[in-house]
Amino acid sequence: MNTLLTLMLLSGAQVFQIVGAIGPSPIEQGFNQVHLEAVSMQFAAHAEIGSDGRFSFKKVPEGLYKLRFIAPERGKEVERSVEIRSKFADERGRVAVKIDMRDNVVESAIPVNIASINISPKAADELRKAYESGGDVRKVREHLEKAIEISPDYPEALNNLGALNFRQARYSEAAALFQHALKVNPDLYSARVNLAGAWIALGDYEKSLEENLRCLKVRPQDSLAQAQTGQALFFLKRYDEALPHLQAARELDPMSFTFPDLFIAQIRDIQGNAAAAIQEYRRLLNNHPGLDMAAAIETRIRLLEQRSR
Repeated sequence: MNTLLTLMLLSGAQVFQIVGAIGPSPIEQGFNQVHLEAVSMQFAAHAEIGSDGRFSFKKVPEGLYKLRFIAPERGKEVERSVEIRSKFADERGRVAVKIDMRDNVVESAIPVNIASINISPKAADELRKAYESGGDVRKVREHLEKAIEISPDYPEALNNLGALNFRQARYSEAAALFQHALKVNPDLYSARVNLAGAWIALGDYEKSLEENLRCLKVRPQDSLAQAQTGQALFFLKRYDEALPHLQAARELDPMSFTFPDLFIAQIRDIQGNAAAAIQEYRRLLNNHPGLDMAAAIETRIRLLEQRSR
């Protein structure tokens, strides 16, 4: 999640097919599911990963997406970003996505939580229905609220409803739901990293930094936690400390929906390193051609070039 997303992205009417593959040995690693979620609009889909590591999604609108690869029996998840644009598609409208899991530290198993074990099967069924509702926001909310009505301390449902509120810019409500989920299950990593993002949206960068650092102790290879740590430090004007985290986020997820390139470029700009700032701004535009702020960035590049002459 990122507070700048709604300012940056455009969605179009053209649709594409994602043709993806992960490797090596997805079966050995336990990955058999992948969830696709749009960052700037309400769109979600789910697919199975074949034994050969292949997966696909059809009729995907232009935009920036999160791909969440899931190994349910091992309690593992790996998240990566993908930009869907005509620039990256072939003549048949297919965007190829290849994910090399060899570069990822395998996530530790999620601790079993007693509260989750005691969740009503009816509540669990409502959560399943919420996942299956895809981009129908009204139905997703109805199922999540029903799940919480049945089991008020259902951490996964609380976290998902919080994420939905976040996407709708209801940040205070989102933060409260993430906190509730963590009170029930302090080991629910997704709720903690989401809470850290909510604190950024609410302007409480110290709290965000505290939560993100806790996340990094558990999952140092999480691009989102690295990016949010960098963002919190950026807004606290601790630029030299922010850079390594932003660079780590970019290395872990080169097309990251958190836009570490933007923050790195701004830091270089603030530091007076025009050449490095220009390079970073251009990299950002190349990776994310759908940015709303592209024209403003181009203007900034020209100004920096003029000052460098």
